Amino acid sequence: MKKIGEILLYCISEINKEIGSKKFKEFIEASCFRKIIKIIKIILLIAASVSAVMSIYSFFESDNDSIALENYQKGIIYFEDEDLEQAEKFFKKAYSINKDLLNIKYYYAVTEFFLDNVDMSYNILKENRYSLNEDEIAFYARFESDRGNYDICREFINKIQKPEKLQNLALAQYVIVVLNLAFIENYDELCNAVYMNTILLNRKINENQNLIEDCKINDIDIEQEIIDKKIEHIIQDAEDEIIMLKMYKLCMYMYFSNYAILYNHDELPVYIFVEASESIDYLNYGKISVQFLDLLGYYTIYLDMSSKYPEEIKIAYKNVMEKYDKLIEDGIELTDETRKAFEVVKSVSEGLTENTFDSNNYNYIFPDGKQYENISSVEFLKIWDNLILNKNRSK
Repeated sequence: MKKIGEILLYCISEINKEIGSKKFKEFIEASCFRKIIKIIKIILLIAASVSAVMSIYSFFESDNDSIALENYQKGIIYFEDEDLEQAEKFFKKAYSINKDLLNIKYYYAVTEFFLDNVDMSYNILKENRYSLNEDEIAFYARFESDRGNYDICREFINKIQKPEKLQNLALAQYVIVVLNLAFIENYDELCNAVYMNTILLNRKINENQNLIEDCKINDIDIEQEIIDKKIEHIIQDAEDEIIMLKMYKLCMYMYFSNYAILYNHDELPVYIFVEASESIDYLNYGKISVQFLDLLGYYTIYLDMSSKYPEEIKIAYKNVMEKYDKLIEDGIELTDETRKAFEVVKSVSEGLTENTFDSNNYNYIFPDGKQYENISSVEFLKIWDNLILNKNRSK
């Protein structure tokens, strides 16, 4: 660094010698050949000066990038440990030095989002909206969607070319944004969006399941203890991703049922029941799983979906009962609300299996303990919506 500074000072001194006021008259009187030589010398000195300046700039720039990267890496460690306050501190420092460093905008914005600093998270993405990667775009589009800025939201969500490559948190935002945009169009677009999102989520789930299977190869000529820890980590990450993706899928179906209510559609595409029944997970996201049980029970009993889609509904109930039996077998303690929901499903499932199910023999009781009579299906849905879904709509 000292040597570069000396070179710069030398070049400035030499340029001054060549073009100083005392040399001007000498330059005018010099021969054409000597003038050319002086001009070339001055150009070379100027080039050397610029090079020295750039070297000095690069030194400081490199040093700043190193500091930014160090803070970014520390932020990632705290983020993964779920110490968001510490993560925020380091991401903020890295962002202040270099806004374009790796995924700094994503992690900084997501950290602020989880800390309930929603406006801060939004502003980070908004001020950089034309230099965002696809994960960041998904979050930014969600913010604009929540603010009702649908034209801006659509402009940016359409920039995402490979949603299957999104990180899980960004993928969740993408799914909701696509649903919201479809909802403001019409019911058919909403159904199409749910179907396409189902394919997208299933693809991601299958990728992780395949990864787990690939890790179970036994015929490897290597000492197993060398790779056990690494394999265990890979499998755990894949299993965690599957849990999250299935939760996203189940939440999407609950959103969709809510939107269907707003469109006064009291029937849902039957594949939703089968897909959702495979996604319930009482241990990891029990509340939304129990809400689905209520949804399944309502549609089967009150709207008698079993007479319209008998095989599909039977499959959905079979999937749910297998998970219920597993919970009982493992001795998992269930809440009264959860047990009641499962017992209703069990009763209906037995009737479907024995072909004795008759919706007229069942009285659907809402979670508030009341039974409503002589109301239309749309009114019934609205009551169900207020009791089960509406309380979560702000989340």
